[in-house]
This record gives sequence, C-alpha cells and structure tokens, in this order.
Amino acid sequence: MAHWVKGESVDVSSGVHVVEFWATWCPPCRTSIPHLTVLQEKYADRGVNIIGVSNEELATVESFVKKMGDKMAYTVAIDAGATSKGYMGKYGVGGIPHAFVVKDGEVVWHGHPMEKLDDAIEDALK
Repeated sequence: MAHWVKGESVDVSSGVHVVEFWATWCPPCRTSIPHLTVLQEKYADRGVNIIGVSNEELATVESFVKKMGDKMAYTVAIDAGATSKGYMGKYGVGGIPHAFVVKDGEVVWHGHPMEKLDDAIEDALK
C-alpha cells in the first residue's frame, strides 16, 4: 500500500481480512460504507480487518474519510496500482466496489461488498 489514511497497516498473510476497492466518486461504493462499518464492528473481536483501498489522491481520500468520521470505521489505504493489479487484475475485475476475502494470504472469495460478504467472512473464519 502506498499510504495508510485511517488505521494501522495490516498484514493479510495471516488471519481473515477483507480488501475492498472503492472510490470517493462512486455512489455504490459510498452506499456500501455503512455496511462495511457494521461488518468491521461485528468481526473485530475475531481479528478480521476491513481495508478500503482507493487509487485516488491522498488529499481527496483524507478529506472524504474525515467527513465520514465514525460512519467509516475501518482501515483505509491508498494504493498507486500494485495492490489493485494483484487483486482486481488477477481476477479480471474492472468495476468497483469489489471486495476480496483473504484468508492466510489467499483470496477465498470475491464479489460486491453488499452481496454475501457476511457469509464469505463466516465461511473463512471456520
């Protein structure tokens, strides 16, 4: 990741994590933010980290995250493209928002964050 905007850096090589690609200008992305916050609160005690990744300018993302406050209560990072290529490119995904459930460094599920992400996290935690 190029820069961690909110929260500490996360090592996805162990445990269960969600890496979600989004942008401030994307209405469906903004719609999924409260849902991701609820999931972060629900699974925090089980070690799950939700990481929202944007490729936008730092100032744009920082001001958006600041404005969202507690409504966006999960880790946010900026990536210049390497992380996106590793996930979105590898799986041939072009649209955002798109979430990846990562268990011990391996992608075990990917899809829209509003569709069955809860179930995918539960499955990964088994």
